[in-house]
Parts: sequence; structure tokens; C-alpha cells
Amino acid sequence: MRQVKQWRFAAVFVLLKRRRVLALMINDRSVWSEAWRRGMPYSESCMYYEEICVAVEAVSKACLAAKRVQEAALSAGEQVKSQAKGDASPVTIGDFAVQGIVLAALAAIWPYDNFVAEESAAELLQCNEATRALAADAAGFSCVQDLVNAVDLSNCSSENTRENLSRSQKRRWILDPIDGTRGFLRGAQFCCALALAIDGEPVLSVLGCPNLDLAKTQIPGALAIALKGHGAYVADESALSFSNHWRPLSARKKDIKTHFNLTLVEGVESSHTNSAWAQAVMNLSGAYSFDSVRLDSQAKAVMLADGRADCFMRLPTAGYREKVWDVAPAVILVQEAGGLFTDRYGRQLQFNEDILSSEVDGLLATGACPELHSKLVDALTQTQYLQRT
Repeated sequence: MRQVKQWRFAAVFVLLKRRRVLALMINDRSVWSEAWRRGMPYSESCMYYEEICVAVEAVSKACLAAKRVQEAALSAGEQVKSQAKGDASPVTIGDFAVQGIVLAALAAIWPYDNFVAEESAAELLQCNEATRALAADAAGFSCVQDLVNAVDLSNCSSENTRENLSRSQKRRWILDPIDGTRGFLRGAQFCCALALAIDGEPVLSVLGCPNLDLAKTQIPGALAIALKGHGAYVADESALSFSNHWRPLSARKKDIKTHFNLTLVEGVESSHTNSAWAQAVMNLSGAYSFDSVRLDSQAKAVMLADGRADCFMRLPTAGYREKVWDVAPAVILVQEAGGLFTDRYGRQLQFNEDILSSEVDGLLATGACPELHSKLVDALTQTQYLQRT
């Protein structure tokens, strides 16, 4: 029975892939490059213009591959196949496919850059042969070894690479291939999140959210981008099309001089939320009421940057330290939209290492209202954290 189910999943996957016209373009770089560059909202004279164009193209392709994987499973009446990693978090063929697509695209142009991504080739090799083959097929690679090599780019640190990095700015591409994996498994929200950091500071990010329907057109998909000093934008309706109808992102300006309510955007998983703790912080901030919008992944940052929420808070978890790929892409997106994104003490975040400093034991992001950010920092400082039961 298990073999029959695996065969059925693979058959549906191939069928869906062949039925999609866009899938034929996944390896046609010339078509994608011309289409994306023609409509980019940034001037070609901007610093990191080439990088943002390549990043948009790579994430768009990756979103297409991830969405196909998710839809194939749903069409088969199943959940996306996953396995547990060493930290008990799930990993899927979509994670490996996305990481392979994005890192291969970046390394083809900047081979001496540093790449930091969530998944590892070792984890891919632990999967059975059928799963590895499906992941390679999803990514558009001709063989499994090509995918393994691409995924493993995040672990490369040759002396040649180190020498080149020491002679120039330290460029680190930071990737969460599928942020919100549990949402991805449920057929809900997920995000392909990429950032470039120079000397520990993000200078651009691309967040692809294939299931986020900002335009309420019943055609989900949003692609949000940010370039340091040049603002943040989003393409609504489909992160996979060439329409390139970019519009500026602008975080909400909240008037907190009188009675005010807040919209808090938070995660779906219980491990990421604490309603009693959030209520205590809101009360101390002076808000007379607050609403909560729940969704998986760094899509929350897109909601905040688009003025659809006022704040996001990540409570500290004992023994856990934030990973750079879970935070860096969201930070510059919110900031370029006019918002603020710091740790819970109001301190700026640095992304020189794969894991954030041990001093970072909570995150806070708000819209374009420094006064609100300050109030929430004070409230967080006063609040005794309520332990999960």
C-alpha cells in the first residue's frame, strides 16, 4: 500500500508539472531575466541592482517549484511528504528543491560569495532514493547529484572563498527555502525568503509568498522586495507571473495620542504564540484593545510592511536562539517600508553569524510609529514572561 501511495503522489506530481506552461520556463533564464528586469521598480543605477534582479528571478522560480510540490500533494489527497530533522523540525522535498534552485542561480554569478541556508546536503542524502529523485525533479535538475551539490553550497567555505571575502566586503546570502514548513505541509501559508547581508547588515531581500492573496482576487501569490535606501515593493496576484505590477509598500502610521487599538500579526503554531503574554504586553502599552491576525512564515512581515498590521512580537523560548534565515529577510523589508524591526530591547540586529546573538531573546517589529515601538519595548521590559504550560 505504501508503494502505491508513493507512486500515486509521483504520478500526480509529474502530471501537474506537465500541465503548467510556466513550468517549461523554469530553466529558460533568458525568458525570465528579460521579463523581470523590464518591470523592476528600481533604477539600474542603484547599488545592488544586479543582485536584486537575480534574487527576484531565483525566488520566483523557487516559488513555482514549491507551489507545484504543494499542489501535487493536495491533489492526491495527501499532505506533503516530510521527515524530521535533528531538531525535530520537518523538512520536505520542497525545501531541498527551493534551496537548490536559489543557491545554484546565485553561485553561477557570484561563486565566491558566502551562502547561508537552512537545509544541508547531509539531510538530503538521508532521504530515500525516491524522495531524492522527486526533489531533484521538482528543482529541474537532471540528476540527484546536481541537487546535492547545489544544496551543499551553503556549507562551502574553501580557503579560496575565505581569501576573496577577506579582500572585499563580506557578502552573505541568507536563505530560508521554505519558511513556515508546517504551513506548507498543511497547504497554507509559506514563504521563500532570501536576503543579502554586507558586513552583517541586510541590503536587500526577496520574500515570495505563493499563497498570500493581498489583492483579494482569488489568485493568490505575492512577491515582496526591498533594496536598502530605495524602498520596498510588492507584486500582487501572482509571484510567478511576468506582470510586474509593483506597488510601494508602506507600513501603517498609528496615532497613539488618544485611545487606540492594535492589530497584532502572529504565528499559527502554538509554539510561536502566547496569548496571555501578548495580552499583558498590549495592556501595558496603553492599547484599549487588539486584534490578532494569524499566519505562518515571514509572510507576517509582508502584512506588516503593507500596513495590514501594527506589530509583530516573537517571545523568547528557553534554550532557543533565532536563526538568521528566519529574521534577516523580514527585517529589511519592514524597515524599507518605513517600519521598525529590533530585538525586544529596541536594539538593532546583526547577521554576521548563522545564529543571532545569545542576547537576542525576543523580537519586535512595528509599523511607521517610533512612539508605538518605544511603548512596546517598555511594556516588554516590564512584563514578566508567562511560561508556556
